[in-house]
Amino acid sequence: MRRLFAVTFSVLGICFVLNMYIANMQRSFTPGDCERRYTLQEYGGFVACFEQGESLPFFVTKRKVSELPSLDREMLCVGVTVKGARAYTRALEDYTT
Repeated sequence: MRRLFAVTFSVLGICFVLNMYIANMQRSFTPGDCERRYTLQEYGGFVACFEQGESLPFFVTKRKVSELPSLDREMLCVGVTVKGARAYTRALEDYTT
């Protein structure tokens, strides 16, 4: 019985953490975001997302830059700028999956 409770609470805990992670990754976009520019760059050792002209990221992923291939690490040191919400989402998926 104790083992069943432990497994149940462990699974619930994992589901909660995954839900929080997915909720942080989702961002609602407005029609004006199609023209907006976003930059993916290293921030504190992680892949982070910046809006154009901002010095602080609006989202920091849990993906460590050190775990990426060397070419990706070099690109993130300089910053990868994309135009529009769709390109931002695609680039974010490329670096975090």
